[in-house]
Amino acid sequence: MRIEFDEQKVLVCDGAMGTMIFKSGVKIMGCPELLNETHPQVISDIHTAYVKSGANLVETNTFGGSTLKLREYGLADRAYDLCKIGAEIARDAVGNQALVAGSVGSTGTLIEPMGKITFEEVYESFKIQMQGLADGGVDLYLLETMMEITELKAAYLAARDVAPHIPVICQMTYTESGTTVMGTTPEIAATVMEGMGADFIGVNCSTGPEGLLDVVRRMGVVTNVPLTVQPNAGLPEMEDGHVVYRETPETMAFFVKEFVAAGAKIVGGCCGSTPVHIKAIADAAAECNYTVPKDEKPVSLCSRRVRTVLGETQLKAAVLMANEESEAVCLTGDGRGLTGILRKQVKKGANCLYLGLTEELLSDELVKQLMLGLNGPLSLPLVISAAAGKHLEGILRLASGNALIADVALDQFDAVLPLAKRYGAGLVLRPRNEEELISCEALKEKAVEQNIARGLFLIDASLLVAETKDSSWLARALAISQHAMIRLDSLGEDLSSAGQAALVLADFRDERYQGL
Repeated sequence: MRIEFDEQKVLVCDGAMGTMIFKSGVKIMGCPELLNETHPQVISDIHTAYVKSGANLVETNTFGGSTLKLREYGLADRAYDLCKIGAEIARDAVGNQALVAGSVGSTGTLIEPMGKITFEEVYESFKIQMQGLADGGVDLYLLETMMEITELKAAYLAARDVAPHIPVICQMTYTESGTTVMGTTPEIAATVMEGMGADFIGVNCSTGPEGLLDVVRRMGVVTNVPLTVQPNAGLPEMEDGHVVYRETPETMAFFVKEFVAAGAKIVGGCCGSTPVHIKAIADAAAECNYTVPKDEKPVSLCSRRVRTVLGETQLKAAVLMANEESEAVCLTGDGRGLTGILRKQVKKGANCLYLGLTEELLSDELVKQLMLGLNGPLSLPLVISAAAGKHLEGILRLASGNALIADVALDQFDAVLPLAKRYGAGLVLRPRNEEELISCEALKEKAVEQNIARGLFLIDASLLVAETKDSSWLARALAISQHAMIRLDSLGEDLSSAGQAALVLADFRDERYQGL
């Protein structure tokens, strides 16, 4: 945390901006953010109304303030100015009575390889928005209504790079089925964003409060990061050509106690909510105390749609190694051919993917093609070899989960650590001898100090076992790290010790490893 809050106080965020603009009578002719310039008093009055209703956290009128979103209105070059003005309006309106959160919504685009825009373009678009908000005086960034985890990662990195001192709230929106439209569960979103270092994690928009209670509870099971929740005032309905929301303030307030019990530190409203709703929520929040959760949470590896808890289910990684088969495919530049190698192993029982291709075999274009398959139909937890070299960061950027960086030699640790921290990845160290194995303990402590993916730290005993033909190295690795990795071919014919490892690597097309 970069701002000191009362540890037990439940913060109350404001409600809908669009609903209140509509109620003011002002016509939104296209771009809502332009009202920061054309009707600043209307926006200021909305902030003031929410503070009077009990909100101690208000959002700027900058939800669609990225260059990519403003491009739809021919206003891309105004992104910085409109966001800075929006932040200044909120700051002046609330003074010291409330915190100001810079509202940052989706760009409305999909990142390659799912869409046609690059991660870098989305990141740069958000950076301009973040800079305007920071220069306008926001206290927090609020990344909200995000539907795709890779875009949320881009927004989060932009926020951190522009203003590392400003806390970041990361909120996604979920369907009634309990996942985002891209299939990401609350558990996966919470795990990924905690690994990246988010200060708050939560949910907004989606449905009414009853529907979001389960989302908050599911997040609270996997993370101790403070949670946030801003439900709509019910589901939207059409009346006389206008969208209306029918959830009463009393119903919204009824769920506050349950939200806080599930781990929510910030409660508020989204679409359809007004100062009347927020007053009821604030009154209910005043009766609640937030308790900092301190229980141990499970450590897991995630893709966009799949989450595996280490120690509960063994990760069996299909391997994409640098060999004649993969080299021939790489020469053709066919990413689908590479995913085909992995897919055949998944059909034989693999539930995880290992990318062991070297830097020389990869190209930027091949990485994009490969990640298209790994973020789509073949979306499974991902392990990436440090041998990817200069392409490692590109893979981490496009990974839709939290990933593991494997094959990290001890002399590579300091170079790989910043990448792991930036992208919320775990680490797999590969000691070559007993001395290096002992040294892994100190490196593990260093990783813990850097908050590397909260326990997503493994030791690969494969080199030790293969050289000595002694599988007891696996147990010795587990004496240092809670979880270990082993390449099944290093064990020879006796695979009895493989069950000790949380992660095993093998070509599962080999009959010896099927049904393991």
